[in-house]
Amino acid sequence: MKLILAEKPDQGRTLASVFKTKKADGYIEILPNTIFPEGAYISWAIGHICELVPPEKYHPEWKKWALDTLPIIPDQFQYTVTKDKAKQFAIIKKLVNDPKVTEIIHAGDAGREGELIIRNILRLTNAKQPMKRLWISSLTPKSITEGFQKLLNEADTRSLYFEA
Repeated sequence: MKLILAEKPDQGRTLASVFKTKKADGYIEILPNTIFPEGAYISWAIGHICELVPPEKYHPEWKKWALDTLPIIPDQFQYTVTKDKAKQFAIIKKLVNDPKVTEIIHAGDAGREGELIIRNILRLTNAKQPMKRLWISSLTPKSITEGFQKLLNEADTRSLYFEA
């Protein structure tokens, strides 16, 4: 079974609309069909579900900054889940860790920001499944269907994540 992660709830619902589905809290189950013979789950971020941790989480002395401590650049940037979006993140994490999920389809917006939003979620959920990329610029039924039939490999859009 595949897990499809969209960037926004309306985007997730639109992607699911070309299939027979069952709705659940925070996700939609796509019933088995020719594109997804085992069915699929589709869930979504709510935009930026993750945010950079504040400077003092890296070093307490960065809480009150001064000109001589600027620029504040940690060795590795870290992210955390925003409190107001924790429920949706928990739903995604549960789906990612579902043993039936064998592959993840990144269905965020085509571009750097969409790449960052979904990949940060996958990093924070410790997703280990292989990932494919849905790359479409239109949400028409034809574009959605063709996009799911021609998924990109994860490596094809990895550089956009690094840029973001």
